[in-house]
Amino acid sequence: MLKKLFSVLLVICAFLFAVTGTVDAAPHVKASQMGLGGVFIGTRMQDVVATYGQPRLIDTWMDGRGGRTQYPARTYQYGNSVIFDTWQGPTGVEVVVYIEVTADNGWATPDGVHVGQTFADMHRALGRYEYMDVDEKLKKKGQPAAFICYEAADRSMMSMLFYSEDNGSSDLSTYTIRKIVVAQGH
Repeated sequence: MLKKLFSVLLVICAFLFAVTGTVDAAPHVKASQMGLGGVFIGTRMQDVVATYGQPRLIDTWMDGRGGRTQYPARTYQYGNSVIFDTWQGPTGVEVVVYIEVTADNGWATPDGVHVGQTFADMHRALGRYEYMDVDEKLKKKGQPAAFICYEAADRSMMSMLFYSEDNGSSDLSTYTIRKIVVAQGH
């Protein structure tokens, strides 16, 4: 479910960039800014375990990332507020491909942005953003549905999304971050 939702949001970010042809549609940040709690896309699972201990395994499936061959993928969880997906490709090394944080628990971006801050705080740390979108399906479920998307400047298909409740205000700086997602598209 998380993977499908992120795939849709990643397509939205990519579409906006393709249509406008400018970096203003989805602001770009360095790949080194796209991590949470010191974990980045491509971090080896053994390094995550060495830092945070063994997480709880939530799900296992086969993923065709990188071609038709299926490789093991897993979803892990730390506590109630950190979820991440891994993929074990042809090299046999299990690496992180998705990170989600839903509480102010010490997990922050390298620039210090964390759940509980406002979009204004995010703007100061990461630079301007041009738009906010609302995922109507999430909104109907009562989940944080307003989001802002940043893409990796190196065009590596990495995105970082910041979610908030849609409070209806036209002043986006007043929105409070409720969830942060960093993910690698495929």
